[in-house]
Order: sequence, then structure tokens, then C-alpha cells
Amino acid sequence: MRPYFFSLFIIMMFLNCSSKKSEEKHKAENDVPIADTTYIDIIMENDTLGTKQEKGIIKYFYKLNDTIKLAPNDERRVYVTLALTAIGKNKEKFGVGKKIEKLLHFSPVNTYDTILIPITIKPYFPSGKGVIVAVLDDTYTLHSYDEEKVRILTYESIIKKNVYIKGHKSD
Repeated sequence: MRPYFFSLFIIMMFLNCSSKKSEEKHKAENDVPIADTTYIDIIMENDTLGTKQEKGIIKYFYKLNDTIKLAPNDERRVYVTLALTAIGKNKEKFGVGKKIEKLLHFSPVNTYDTILIPITIKPYFPSGKGVIVAVLDDTYTLHSYDEEKVRILTYESIIKKNVYIKGHKSD
């Protein structure tokens, strides 16, 4: 009789362990919803820029972690202001460069796409360390809650990208 209880005990322990592993696996897969995913970056071809125009892109994704109801007349506006700023010994001499502004308008709203914002920067100082600073404002105007009311959600992000301006003798 004892071997029977011992075998039954071992089988129950095994089943209990395997069900816990299954629960843990399921919990780990579903614990972090995609709604918490945010991605923002300034991507240039190279961190060392020349003194001519340099092309880059801002990649931005923000999945709303909100209980929103989307309607066809809702709008999303993504507004970006960025500038190249000299740092180090060039900061006092050259200050902040020209601001670049971009506005993207989306209607109807799709919250699942990564937004790609092309940028072009022309360095305004001959050489040295610099930083590209961008402020991104993401605004949702939602009309689907009440005929007379509008709900507005706004998210702001600040991003920086360190760069080095390499001067050319021919410039």
C-alpha cells in the first residue's frame, strides 16, 4: 500500500509542477501588453556629420494605454520641433541653430503604426560636439464620447542625439 501512495504522491507533485510552469509561461507571455510599448529615436546615417546637409529620420511609436473609443472623425497630430545645438567650447560661440518644425496629421486615427518623420539638418558650426534635441508632441482629438464634447489626449517626449560635426577643408 505504501508504494502506491508514494507513487501517487510523486505523480501529484509532477502534475502540480508542470501546471505551475504552464501558468508561469502563460502569465509571462500576457503580463506585458503591447499597449505599454513606446519607441522614439533620431536615426542619422552616421553620428559624425559633415558640414553639408545631413538626412535623418525620427522613428516614433506610442501605443495608447487608454480606454479610447475611436471614431472616423477623430484626429491625431504629431508636432516635432528640433534643433542642432553646439556643446562644449562651441556652445557660447555658436549657440542654438535654426529650429526645424514638422507637423503630421492623421485622420482617421491608426494607433498601431510606427511614424517615420524625415529630417534634414545643416550644421551651422564648422566642427566639434553637438546634440540634436527634439520635442515631440502627440495629440489625439477624440469626438466619439459626446456630441457636444471632445476628449483630447496629449503626450510629450524629449529626445537627444549626440553628434560630432567634422569640418571639411573645401567648405
